[in-house]
Amino acid sequence: MIKILHTADWHIGKVLHLYDLEADHKLFFNWMIELIKREHIDVLIVAGDVFDQNNPPNESRKLYYELLKDLVQLGIQVVIVGGNHDSINMLQASKELLGLLGITVIAGVPDEFEKQIIPLHDKAGKVGAICAAVPYLRDKDLRTYVAGESSDSRIQATKNGIIDHYTKCRSLIDTAYGDQYPTIATGHLYIQGATLSDSERDIQIGNQAGIDSASLTGMFDYIALGHIHIANRYGNGQMRYCGSPIPLSFSEKEDEKKVIIVEIDNKVLTSRSVNVPKFRSLLKLNGNWQDIKERIEMLNTEELLAPLLELEIYEPISMIASIEYEISNYKINGVNIVKRRFVAEHQEQSLSQLMPDKSITELNPREVFLKKLEGHTIGEEDMKTLVDAYAQLLEEVQSNESI
Repeated sequence: MIKILHTADWHIGKVLHLYDLEADHKLFFNWMIELIKREHIDVLIVAGDVFDQNNPPNESRKLYYELLKDLVQLGIQVVIVGGNHDSINMLQASKELLGLLGITVIAGVPDEFEKQIIPLHDKAGKVGAICAAVPYLRDKDLRTYVAGESSDSRIQATKNGIIDHYTKCRSLIDTAYGDQYPTIATGHLYIQGATLSDSERDIQIGNQAGIDSASLTGMFDYIALGHIHIANRYGNGQMRYCGSPIPLSFSEKEDEKKVIIVEIDNKVLTSRSVNVPKFRSLLKLNGNWQDIKERIEMLNTEELLAPLLELEIYEPISMIASIEYEISNYKINGVNIVKRRFVAEHQEQSLSQLMPDKSITELNPREVFLKKLEGHTIGEEDMKTLVDAYAQLLEEVQSNESI
């Protein structure tokens, strides 16, 4: 038997609205190490987006290499492929050295295509599966530039390029190994219809070149996918996104985070998900400021890390400055307010609604501003403050334009 752990989309170095998630990553990595021990995992597959940035800071690189050191000490095989967030040069800078330690890094499509074909083995060195370690496929990997090519043709060429890449990998496996072993592939791509969150970047022509899962179904016994941060599965579970292991945006605050364990026993492959513990809550609160403060004081979360809050505050414009000052000094109950948005008490009217019979070109900037203010219920004192502030800003802008 060989046991494989599939994870992806770590995004080491992620900052959520200026809040560093390093503590979240450390807790996940510690938990993952214990899971590997408990489940007797032989192989770890990381399906892209190891880092959040092309040029990760030193703290992020240190965390990455500390994790790899721990994995080497466990004696398991590690296969890491690059994602769209990852720098090819950065990931493969230490590729040769890591290779000596049982860690294979495929940051981008290698010049020697067959380098993507990797035997997977248990701790005793017995091969149990063959892996097509396919990284994120960039435009240059998928198609040849054609002058005057239409958008539809470009999209179709990209889709064809993705399928052709996997077909070629499958052919190499068949030539070298026949049907001797089960086959696994990795992928960092968009499958049509996958459930998205707010934290993925569009890839391959704004996701328009996402492929139908049926195009790859049956080509391999299991495809370990990355890129989508919410767990998704296709068909009978042959293709799976494990999702990101920690929430990377407030849109993921309710998601159950998972990793996937793939077991191969006598060529029979099965997969199951394991829920990652929730290390902190991401909460969205809305209401007036006093109501929100009372709710924050009543928070009683059981997670190891303090919750991160997104606030939607319903208050008059005149209150914004004082509330902002209070928030900047807010230290209650160990929470961190990382995002807030103020909503005026009355809905704003559009300029066309305010001036149905007049064009904006007929007004000067001050008149436009005054018309917009008419769409709000604002007290006389607040009105004067806003008009004076706008006049000062307008004067500064016009002065700079004249320099």
